[in-house]
Amino acid sequence: MQKLILTFCLLLAIVISSAQTQKDIHGFSKFDSSNKEEKNKALSNLYGNWYNPKTNSWEYGFFEDFAIINGDFFDYKSVSKEKNAIKINLISQNNKEIVLTGSVQKDELFLKTEKNKSKLIRIDKFLKNDPTVDHRLFYDSEFKGVDTTTVTGYLRNSTSNAPVKISVHNWLKDENDNYFADVDSLGRFSVKIPMINTTQVYMLLTPTSFIRTVLEPGKKYSLFNDLDSKQLFFAGTDVRVQNELARYDDFIFDKLYKSMTADVARAKYNQEQALRGDDFLSYKIKELDSLKYINSLFLNNYTTLSDRTKYYIDKNTDFQIASKLMQKKFSLDRNKKEHFSELYMQTVTDNFYDKLKPTSLLQDNATFLRDYISYKKEMDSTSNKLIYYTDVIDYLIINKKINVTPEVVQYSHLISDRESNKKNKLLIEDLLKKDSTIRHQYNLIDKQYQDLIAQRSSLCLRVINPLQYFSANLSPELRDIFHTENILKFLKSEPVPLDEQTISEITEPINNSYVVGEIKASNNSLLKLSKSSMQYEDNLRRTEHLKSSKDADKLLAEILTPHKGKVVYIDFWGTWCSPCVAEMEYVPALKKALEGKDVVFIYFANRTPKDAWKNFIKRKDLEGKNVIHYNLDEEQQRSIETRLGINAFPSYLLLNKNGEFVNMKAPRPSEKERLTKEIDKLLLE
Repeated sequence: MQKLILTFCLLLAIVISSAQTQKDIHGFSKFDSSNKEEKNKALSNLYGNWYNPKTNSWEYGFFEDFAIINGDFFDYKSVSKEKNAIKINLISQNNKEIVLTGSVQKDELFLKTEKNKSKLIRIDKFLKNDPTVDHRLFYDSEFKGVDTTTVTGYLRNSTSNAPVKISVHNWLKDENDNYFADVDSLGRFSVKIPMINTTQVYMLLTPTSFIRTVLEPGKKYSLFNDLDSKQLFFAGTDVRVQNELARYDDFIFDKLYKSMTADVARAKYNQEQALRGDDFLSYKIKELDSLKYINSLFLNNYTTLSDRTKYYIDKNTDFQIASKLMQKKFSLDRNKKEHFSELYMQTVTDNFYDKLKPTSLLQDNATFLRDYISYKKEMDSTSNKLIYYTDVIDYLIINKKINVTPEVVQYSHLISDRESNKKNKLLIEDLLKKDSTIRHQYNLIDKQYQDLIAQRSSLCLRVINPLQYFSANLSPELRDIFHTENILKFLKSEPVPLDEQTISEITEPINNSYVVGEIKASNNSLLKLSKSSMQYEDNLRRTEHLKSSKDADKLLAEILTPHKGKVVYIDFWGTWCSPCVAEMEYVPALKKALEGKDVVFIYFANRTPKDAWKNFIKRKDLEGKNVIHYNLDEEQQRSIETRLGINAFPSYLLLNKNGEFVNMKAPRPSEKERLTKEIDKLLLE
């Protein structure tokens, strides 16, 4: 249902943003303000955007309040008429001055600068197609470094005050990084984006208008978008692909989505949901053929497209289908051990797996690879190794992370060696005859080094064991990408710094020095975080004084009674819980909205090691005078969760000022408006 709503909303946004309005004689829509028209009336014949037919590039744009020259903004210093021409003095934001003399004849602008003369032609909806041959490939950094990409733009006739949002997939973290740019009163914006490789980006220009394009690291792009006339084009040192894709997306919208209603979209979604296995495969391959036919119509209309644009169009279509084919794995009935047929996976492998260069070019490829590799790994029985508790302890003892007597060292080696079980059993008996306390000493390790054992077990499960599969089955580039993703995800969800020996162990297989540096930087930031102090450390509680109590009602009374007279918002969470972590992003804004009110936030951390717990709280700014964090004994935590019926994470509860539970399924922090409204109502009681 959520996917359906999202699909409908996106289609609606496209429809709204594509509504056509009347253009003026200059090819773009006028501002409503007549004052702006009067401001530089002498310039009125020049208003609009102009391209150089020799270079096929957008070079000049003249508007009521400023000009754009090769993507840079210039203010008018003075404007005057000279015979049949107009003289314009301009100054840039970095105080660069330019003097232009221009005259317009029909739709041609004859422009003279101090150094040269040029003839420019007015741009229609899109920049004219470049007729020259271009066989260049997309730049591929191979993820070996980061460079800054700059995007500037002018949104003409925008009525929104919302910032521009540019989403870029972070291949090392398997998440989207969002970059925001405020739009000034004239509709201009600028944003810098660190990029590791060439990739597709999504630009939400206004709440109802977005575009997708491709950006390369280290380049500067300037765009013009008239929200009324739908003019869209780019300026920069190499923007041919971006201008060709602007025309392509407009063509695809007209062919596929312009006449699509919400009912049609819903019917298509329901049909796809009902199909399974090879029937779904056949349906999507036929859809791929249909999409490629539509692509061919565009390619036949524009025969001089660059090789990069043709490659992008072809692969973007492929991976729209490929990602959907592998997303279907979430519909498989795992209880019945349902899986894809050999034909299904062979078709996917032959047509899509490792078929894109650079790997980062398309966001759909990230989705596809993640689902494809995880499915193949699940189906490979050799990759799903069990994590043995005794092996973890033995590793920690061997590497001197746990200090024990030589006899306990020997005992640990023997019980972790399962291949020599019978022989070892006799040796263990002899060892225990000499010292009957050895087993007890070994069992004490669990309590003394509980967090260390938990961290190593999790590292084996999430990082070390998957690497064995990656090394055997993936290309070196994909191995490094997915291994790095696992490491950075581990450090994010279990924010305790790893020691130098462990960092060396997990980064040794990675050939990319930049990526290794990113891992070390992430670990160093955790090290710095762990050494930092907390403002409200007394509000982190483990109820040591109630260790012997297993009575949930007594525990709850001890925890909640001090807060009577205030509204209490309770959150059951854990660092291991992705939805819990996602909701924490909204907590600072929620605290600010309720600042100064009689509200107490209480957090119960489930199965979260103490150091990870503290670092997570510090990193997410979850402290406060009215914020209490509990990390209870496992049995105590379980008894409270059972008493309150907590069987899902995260879970949120509300108590009124009398200490009574009034909502056992309270709104989440991300539902700030609904939650604050409910809390305010309780405060008035």
